[in-house]
Amino acid sequence: MFLTRRPAIPEAPASLMHSPSPSFEARIAAVSEAMVTGQLAGDDPAEVILFCWATVHGLAALHFTGRFAHDDTVFRRVYARAVKRLLEALRPG
Repeated sequence: MFLTRRPAIPEAPASLMHSPSPSFEARIAAVSEAMVTGQLAGDDPAEVILFCWATVHGLAALHFTGRFAHDDTVFRRVYARAVKRLLEALRPG
């Protein structure tokens, strides 16, 4: 659903800081709070959300198009390692 062009779509990353979705608002608040408390490195919360979203969405798109031979076990193993790397990259220091 995100791989086709759509008219009048809000621009990222700025649009990611304000969302009509309560669940996405919770994500924005969580990332911002994690930066304030030092759990995540201080950065632009919208860009961090975009980075995370692009990573997991990209992996899911690769899986659904057969890049992991439609093998859920392989996909989950790669996905788990990628998310671990992602979180390590976002740590302070």
